[in-house]
Amino acid sequence: MLKQQVIEGIIPEPDDHKEVCTNIDQVLWEQLKKLRALPGNELVRQRHARFRKF
Repeated sequence: MLKQQVIEGIIPEPDDHKEVCTNIDQVLWEQLKKLRALPGNELVRQRHARFRKF
């Protein structure tokens, strides 16, 4: 899925559930920062372009 660009990344899932939550939290905040920096129309354009591939 990663090679086909269906997903954007893989979040590591160690046995420690707290560490899993920390990993997810870090990835989500990083992605939100990038998305919030985009103007709304650019965000919509990128989403449409991505999903048209499928």
